[in-house]
Amino acid sequence: MSYVPISEQQAKVIVDARQSFEAWQLANRLKSEFAGSMHWKAIKGNDYLYRGYTGGKNVSLGARNAKNEAIKAKFDHNKAAATEREKQAIQHVKIHAGFIKTVGINRFPVAGAKVVRALHKQNIPHKILGTNAMYAYEIAGGVLFNANQLATQDIDVLFDSRQCLKIVSNLDQGSLLGLIQKTDKTFQPLSDGPKEFAAVNAQQYRVDFIKQGVSPMQSSEFEQQLDADDLQPVEIDSLKWVLSAPSFEQVVFDTKGMPVKINAIDPRAFVLHKWYVSKQADRDRVKAIRDAAQARSVASLLRHHMPHLPYANAIHRIFPVTLQQNASDDIDEFNL
Repeated sequence: MSYVPISEQQAKVIVDARQSFEAWQLANRLKSEFAGSMHWKAIKGNDYLYRGYTGGKNVSLGARNAKNEAIKAKFDHNKAAATEREKQAIQHVKIHAGFIKTVGINRFPVAGAKVVRALHKQNIPHKILGTNAMYAYEIAGGVLFNANQLATQDIDVLFDSRQCLKIVSNLDQGSLLGLIQKTDKTFQPLSDGPKEFAAVNAQQYRVDFIKQGVSPMQSSEFEQQLDADDLQPVEIDSLKWVLSAPSFEQVVFDTKGMPVKINAIDPRAFVLHKWYVSKQADRDRVKAIRDAAQARSVASLLRHHMPHLPYANAIHRIFPVTLQQNASDDIDEFNL
C-alpha cells in the first residue's frame, strides 16, 4: 500500500490545528480593517481628522469636534483590540504547530510553503501542481502517503494566462522573481536565458512558474506585461485540461508544523494528467515511472477514502473521453 491511515491522535491534532488556523485568519482579516491610522492634522490653526491608509493615501474626515473625537477614540480602541486578538491567535497557531510536529504531520517543504503564503498574501491567483498537491490530498483523505511518493525539491505553480493583468498588478515587487525572493533572498533564476521560468535557492529548492500553452502564432501576455529580465512562466499545452479543472483547497502543515492553505487541482484531474504525462514518448522514463505510481496512489485514495467528492461531471466534460477510458482501463483503482 502506498499510504497508511492517520491515527485517531493525529486526526485530533489536525482538527485542532486547523481550527486555530481559521481563528487566526479571522483575526487577521479583522486586524486588516484597521490598517493604517487615524490622526489629527493642524491646518491654519485648526485640527482636522485624517484617515491614513497603507500606501500613503490620506482622507480628511472633517474638523475637530466631539463627533470626530469619538470616531478616533473608537478606531484606536478597536484597532488595539484587533491587534491583540491577532497576536493571541498566532500564538495559538504556534502552540499547535508543536503538536503537529510531535505526531509527525509536519510534511510540506518549508521553502514551498513560504512561496505559497507569498502568493496568497499578494492575492495572486494560482494552482499548485505535481507532487506537492498530494500533501493536500492525503490530509483530505485521512492518510499519509509513503515518503518516497512525496520526496521533491521543487514546486510547480500554475497561472491562468487570462488572469495575467491581475497577477502582474498584484505583485508587490513588480516581478515574480521579487515575490519569491521576499521568502528567501537566495532565490536566483536557474539560467541567464531570456525566457527562464524557474528559480532555485541556496538549498537547491526550485520554483517553476507554468502557464497553459498558446498558439505559437500568438505572443504571450506574460511576456508583454513582465519585465524582460523577470521569470517567464513556461507554456505547457496539456495543462488546458488541468487549468479548467475545479480547485481543491486544503490546509496542510510545513516541516515546522505551521499551517499553509494549498490551492491544488481536483485529485481526479491530477490522476488523469499524471497518467497522460507518464504515457508521453518524450517524457523522461524515470519521471514517467513516478508519474504513473503517483496516479495509481491518488486513484486508490479516491476510490477508498474520497468517494464523496463532487464535480465528477465537470471532470468528464474537461478531459477527452478516450483519455479517461484509457486511464480507467490501465489503472484498476480509478473510476470516476
